[in-house]
Parts: sequence; structure tokens; C-alpha cells
Amino acid sequence: MRLLILAVGKLKRDPERDLFDHYFARAETAGRKLGLSPLSMIEVPEARGPTPAARMAAEGIVMLGKVPASHKVVCLDREGEQFGTHDLVLRVRVQ
Repeated sequence: MRLLILAVGKLKRDPERDLFDHYFARAETAGRKLGLSPLSMIEVPEARGPTPAARMAAEGIVMLGKVPASHKVVCLDREGEQFGTHDLVLRVRVQ
């Protein structure tokens, strides 16, 4: 299985980016052992729009356009429903 991470915005070269690179490399190494390789990342630019909702809608359209048809989409939202890894796997497999 291949994993694709889509994110809005571009991390600059700073400690935050270094931390991301560190954990991305760790996830790639662990994923290879679990058959989850290769891991890839696409950053899309922040949209411009009159309201936050308009910006999010525009970013969503761009992001969905980057997802290959063969991929399943899992959206992570800090305000969404929380569940553990096991439940996530079951939900992804069912859809």
C-alpha cells in the first residue's frame, strides 16, 4: 500500500521543517517494514479567497485533483471524531 500525504501550505526551512523531515523519514522506514511504502508528500499552496470557507473549498478542490483515482482518501481534522489506529484501519478497508 502506498501512502500520500496532502497538506496545505509550504513548510519553510526552519526547525518545524526539520522535525517534519525527521518524522517523515521514520514513518517511511517503519512503513517499509509494514508494506506501506513508498510514502510521498504533496504540499499545495494556500488559496486566496474572501472567507476562510471559500479558501478551504478552493484548497479542497486542488487537493482532490492531486489524488490518483486508485487511492482512498482519509481526511484528518483536529475537530473531527477521534478513534484509534485499529478503528481507522477498519474504516479505510470498509470503504
